[in-house]
Amino acid sequence: MSKGATSVLPTICRLCGGGDFVHKLTSRGFDLFACRDCSYVQVEPVPSIEVINSIYGEEYFHKSKYRDDVANRHEQARRVEMLRRAGVPCNGKVLDIGCASGEFISAANEHFKVWGVDISEHAVARAKAHNPDAADRIFYANPNKFELPDEKFDAVVLWDVLEHLINPERSIEQAVAQLKPYGVLICSTPNIGTTTAKIMGKRWAFMTPPEHLGFFTPASLSFLLSKEGLTPRFWMSRGKWANIGFLAYKLRRVLPELMPAKIVNLVHRSFVGRYSVYVPTGDVLYMVGSMDKRPA
Repeated sequence: MSKGATSVLPTICRLCGGGDFVHKLTSRGFDLFACRDCSYVQVEPVPSIEVINSIYGEEYFHKSKYRDDVANRHEQARRVEMLRRAGVPCNGKVLDIGCASGEFISAANEHFKVWGVDISEHAVARAKAHNPDAADRIFYANPNKFELPDEKFDAVVLWDVLEHLINPERSIEQAVAQLKPYGVLICSTPNIGTTTAKIMGKRWAFMTPPEHLGFFTPASLSFLLSKEGLTPRFWMSRGKWANIGFLAYKLRRVLPELMPAKIVNLVHRSFVGRYSVYVPTGDVLYMVGSMDKRPA
């Protein structure tokens, strides 16, 4: 094992409960350990709830990722198409866990009836403002007592959420409990098993602990869905559309010495920041799981 920030192997895998680990790398003062049993990669040490909550303040949702631009519209169209491919009926009920500023809600409401929930009060306020027709279906959830709407859904989605969680199993368990019989769960998360992730190492664009606390491969994500009673139906690993402003922000996160904050701010405010490109990294993992029988 390489020596890292903690220098101590974890005692238990936060996904499968195993105890056989290999140290992968150290990034931003945190160690990453891969479970030999399920391939889940967890960040150690786990930051405090106060540190985690402080990440998702108002400033977090002002970064260029949340602009209504070509990149965002491409991403939301891909997500809507995944719902259709998974067989979610037109006007079906969809719950967006971790809805952020409501971009997916805006895109999907034309086809489905969408609810949203997030642990950031700032994000919820923006989501409500962006979606006045759905404002009564968008909720703030206290992270210390996470509660979901009292509804059953044809689909529950978690877009770019699982990597932020200390305990992803608990969140999937809660999501499954919200599904109707034969409902589907769809999620996206960085794929640490890709060539891009392996080559980039600690410079990988998604390698941003303590914002990201755990990383999946198709095998570990399939394990998680199966463990919670879902049948993994299909998965894909793709690149992503992104605007130049968001790419500058991500470059700042992984290479701060090459991308000063003033340059990021300049790009963010300029028309160049809105220009969108497709980045063919193949490291965004999408997976669909179905509830094939009525939950117990």
